[in-house]
Amino acid sequence: MSTSNIGLEIGANKPTNRQYFYSYAVDWIVVIVMIIINVIIYYLKPHHRNFSINDATIKFPMKDDTVPFWAAGVISVALPALVVIGFSLFKRRSFFRMQVGLLALAMSHLTTLVITDSLKALVGRNRPDFLSRCKVDMTKVLTIAGGTGSSVSAIPVDPPLGLYSSSICTNTDAAVLKDGMMSFPSGHSSTTFCGMLFLSLFLCAQLSVYNGKTRTAYLFLVFTPIVIAVLVAASRSYDNRHHWQDILGGSIIGVICAWYCYRFYFPSVASAECRNPYNRRFDDGYTNVEERSPKPSIV
Repeated sequence: MSTSNIGLEIGANKPTNRQYFYSYAVDWIVVIVMIIINVIIYYLKPHHRNFSINDATIKFPMKDDTVPFWAAGVISVALPALVVIGFSLFKRRSFFRMQVGLLALAMSHLTTLVITDSLKALVGRNRPDFLSRCKVDMTKVLTIAGGTGSSVSAIPVDPPLGLYSSSICTNTDAAVLKDGMMSFPSGHSSTTFCGMLFLSLFLCAQLSVYNGKTRTAYLFLVFTPIVIAVLVAASRSYDNRHHWQDILGGSIIGVICAWYCYRFYFPSVASAECRNPYNRRFDDGYTNVEERSPKPSIV
């Protein structure tokens, strides 16, 4: 049999888009389960950490977000998703690449969110603007601390033994007060670094940035998402929403989750087969040399 005939025979056995979709049905069920888990974690009551009213790190004024929640979602989720769809359907014309790319992106974000929101509820660290949210009742402070004089003239001090709890807060907005106790780690930092690193890795692969041709324009393009992530993370300190440890911790979580999930579905960006996701669910006899699924590597 000639080579061309072999190619025709192989191509005839190629799975359809519907088969591709159904082969990943269980994976998408896992995504749905993880969404439900994250919603449950998000609504857990966070740990109420006691605090000192003389703690200068939580005395900053409450400000509006430079990067609102919806904008962070567009940057970290919608933008990478659109790039994956665009490259897959319009440039490569591959439904399989699109499905695996979106699945990898979804798993990157969901693992990031589960870890981030779990730590927020468990640690219960107060934000830099916590006292501004709390609206301290100075009468209670003086009573607990055993102070003398009026609430205006007396110098506020901490209790002789221990610290204050949220019982001295007068803010009746439970959501604002709860959010003030969820500083570590930074959710903006973790999700933005997750989405932007994933986008950078995907662009590196689809543009074959590390093919030795050293196109500076490509390097600029794939590095831009990282710059965006750094700026969004930095804005959380500027907005008095997070301590620097929160930002660093969130950024590390996002980077690890994005890299791990990307490499679970795709080969190294330095691989000759970097454009193609792993595909071991079908007999790869239908693929040609260019489409053959690469073997996993550590790098």
